[in-house]
Amino acid sequence: MPGLRRIDHLAVAIPAYNEADGIAGFLSELADALAGEAGRVSLVVADDVSTDDTLHVVRGVSGLPSGVEIIVDEGAVNGGHGPTVVRAYRRCLELGADVVAQVDGDGQFEADDFAPLLAAVRAGADVATGRRVARVDPWFRVVLSRLLVVLSRLAFGARRADVNCPFRVYRAPVLADLLGDVDTDALVPHVLLTMLEARSGVAHVEIEVRHRVRRGEEATGTMWQGGAAVWRLARFAGRALREVLRFRLTLRRAG
Repeated sequence: MPGLRRIDHLAVAIPAYNEADGIAGFLSELADALAGEAGRVSLVVADDVSTDDTLHVVRGVSGLPSGVEIIVDEGAVNGGHGPTVVRAYRRCLELGADVVAQVDGDGQFEADDFAPLLAAVRAGADVATGRRVARVDPWFRVVLSRLLVVLSRLAFGARRADVNCPFRVYRAPVLADLLGDVDTDALVPHVLLTMLEARSGVAHVEIEVRHRVRRGEEATGTMWQGGAAVWRLARFAGRALREVLRFRLTLRRAG
């Protein structure tokens, strides 16, 4: 596919849950970094029924550069990270954006690192994803990510170093096509999207990006605080594995 001379509308899918203590600064940083990347930039914050002041904080962000807007997509029920990502992606597509990016609302990435991913898409890539070179997360989450890399290679031949990285850029038509095969309640939509990308042969590049501790007062979000975090992750991993295997079987049956 030929490159894009210009991105007219860039929409960023940003799932958020209890990020009141750090999301305002991150949104401002994103706005400043992306203002010159497209004629119009929409930061779509999909709130997963936060129990803190996340919605109030997001709606109070001001002083954005010209051409940048914040759109709040308020969830009706707490669905978890995966379904919220899918909802955010679909909201971005509904806006008519020609390029869709994604980053989590916890601010564990640097906004400036979107520049090389966007450049890759302009140059002709259908999908550009980040590879965290120095993962800053609890050990059990790092272990799960490494297991996903192994699973992805064995199950569907995707030779990607960071299959579940929540730092991505898509050409909107490509994302719309891929997302059509992902359920709204998917637990690990990025793993499923990676499978679909490998299967369809879209033009993909993986680029090194920085990773940092969560913005805000706590280094880890609500989901991973407390002594039961490891067990919650273990249960999640089991459910996610079943989802991936069912999805792989569905793809094989579809030919």
